[in-house]
Amino acid sequence: SERTLAGALVMETDEASEAQNTVSNVGLFLRKAGISGVTKISGEASGFSIRSPEFGRQPVVVASKGNRIAIGYGLASVGSAFEASGKTLADSAAYEDATGILGSTPIAMFVNGPSALNLANALVPAGDEGFEEAKPFLQKIEYLALGSEASDDLATAKLIVGLK
Repeated sequence: SERTLAGALVMETDEASEAQNTVSNVGLFLRKAGISGVTKISGEASGFSIRSPEFGRQPVVVASKGNRIAIGYGLASVGSAFEASGKTLADSAAYEDATGILGSTPIAMFVNGPSALNLANALVPAGDEGFEEAKPFLQKIEYLALGSEASDDLATAKLIVGLK
């Protein structure tokens, strides 16, 4: 739901110092540029958060820990992104199906159908006629995946829709 929305993007570097320096330098730049709502964070992970009414009730958090950088909505989502014991997107059967179908084409985007529909249910005003009409069709979508690659002057994109 909108109230429980969370998520994080995790990137890894070869060296822990690269991750820490990158996050530190971006945070320092934002604070020196006078961007409002930027606050330094420290602890097990270090970085910064950005609060803005446009982001809703939680801040966007950028932090590094070890050789990982996490960018997420809310401190809890970034903290859990650093946990090694949690399941990842790559562990899901739908994601495995999508990457298998894409073959050698690198995946660029993945959307879990039921989760996206739950979020849409929370965000779309109750009784919206168009959404209600579309819902039976949307309920059949297990996932959406987009892959793309380029070779010489040719770019190729593949959109996969997994249906239940």
